[in-house]
Amino acid sequence: MADYTIIAASVQSSGTINGVTLGTNIALESITAGQPLYLATDGTVGLCTATGTSITRVYYGTSLNGAATGQPVTVCRGDPSWTFGATIAAGQMVIVSSTAGKFCPVADKTTGWYVTPVGCGIGSNKIQLYPVGQLQASAASV
Repeated sequence: MADYTIIAASVQSSGTINGVTLGTNIALESITAGQPLYLATDGTVGLCTATGTSITRVYYGTSLNGAATGQPVTVCRGDPSWTFGATIAAGQMVIVSSTAGKFCPVADKTTGWYVTPVGCGIGSNKIQLYPVGQLQASAASV
């Protein structure tokens, strides 16, 4: 399988139900809705990758809107029923890809990747987006 193809216009949080965690940060680079992000030391966010530096491989959240460099971006850091913007089967585990700003199935991981579970498909092309910090401590190189 390859990276998920996310349709930015279809990405959305489940709203104000319990478990949704949203925040706003400034974009370190151009960002599109539905991309995994890392938190830089200055509080800005950039595109996360499974093979990046010790900072860029730590998943912080997912963008809910597009933003140019220096513009605000809404970051979803947990959602029990997040509309993924891509086709995903129930039970499919989602991780950050080796391609910056992309997600992929866990089956795509390979040697040298730092694997952080991001969420799991729950049906209707939605995922349970795990609360950030809940599983990050288990991220390890494979």
